[in-house]
Amino acid sequence: MKVNLGSGEMPMDGWTNVDQYVPADVMGDFRTLDFHDLDEVYMSHALEHVSWRDVPALLARIRGWMRPGARFKVEVPDMQAIMRHTPVEWLIYVYGGQAHQGEYHQSGYTAESLGRLLTDAGFANVAVRTFDSTHPYRPGMPCLEATGYA
Repeated sequence: MKVNLGSGEMPMDGWTNVDQYVPADVMGDFRTLDFHDLDEVYMSHALEHVSWRDVPALLARIRGWMRPGARFKVEVPDMQAIMRHTPVEWLIYVYGGQAHQGEYHQSGYTAESLGRLLTDAGFANVAVRTFDSTHPYRPGMPCLEATGYA
């Protein structure tokens, strides 16, 4: 099974989409749900909505849901690039859209910190890349994408 945690208004076909705030296949807070034997987990712009204090335990928990060799992919804003370039949109990039409780950013990441968090959570072959988003809700936002394997 492939799970898209924090799917928001952009669910993915062929995935079990999970969200607490908008209609999804599974409605609920992914921090309190349990999954088993997952083949792949994807989080796009959801991890920054979790308190930085809770992120290490959450990543370890997600790792525990996965089959050996399963892929984990996470995308977040690149706070180092955002603060370096200080675009007009920096306020929303740093603090989130704040349209509802699930749209507040509670943590931020650099390529180094994101890679270290995944490695510390037990993921192997962790790779992090930087890019500017082409997503319709955040065009041009400096982002990070990290991939690791259970």
